[in-house]
Parts: sequence; structure tokens; C-alpha cells
Amino acid sequence: MGLQNRLRKLEETQHPEPETETGREKERKRIRETAEHINYCRDRGTPPLFEIAESSEVFCAHDGKSVTDWHQTGAEQFCWMEVEWGRPSLIHDEETEAFYILRGFCRFDESV
Repeated sequence: MGLQNRLRKLEETQHPEPETETGREKERKRIRETAEHINYCRDRGTPPLFEIAESSEVFCAHDGKSVTDWHQTGAEQFCWMEVEWGRPSLIHDEETEAFYILRGFCRFDESV
């Protein structure tokens, strides 16, 4: 199975919901606090990575997709940090929203 197929299957996998509304609210709070912290710690003058709506829902500033897991905040931070630093190991194609590495490519969108 190719990398694209594996990535698509992972994205389609339904993650179990927290068992209660309290659990879901704790997860939303954790996502929001992590996103706020990442935005705060970025260099001044650098646009924020996350947009936080009045409803406390968090979105990625680059593609507008909803953040549904707090681990996603760290992954977004790492990927965009690599792009901003201009590392040759990770190349971002803005037109296709694909990230290329020296040995091939890895796509981070739902259309794979």
C-alpha cells in the first residue's frame, strides 16, 4: 500500500469521541490553550498559526481546517516552522498544498 493510501485511510479513521460532554469540553479547552500558546510564542510580526473563533473553535490559519485533536497543533507548528526556516528537507508547494521531501512527497490534505 502506498503512502498516499495509508495517509487517506488514517485521515478517514474515526477516532473515538470522549465519553462525556465534560470530556469533549476538556479536549476543546486543551486544543484552544495549546493553540493560544503556540500563537503567543511565535516571533513577533509572524502571523499566527491558528485562528480561534469566539466559540473557542480552533482553525489552522493556512488552510482554514478545524483542529480536532491537540496533537494536530504540534504537527502544524512543526511543518510550518520547517517551511519558514527554509530547510531543504521539506518543500511546500503553495498551489497544491503539498509538502515535498527529498525522496518524494507527502500530501497533507483530504484530496489524496
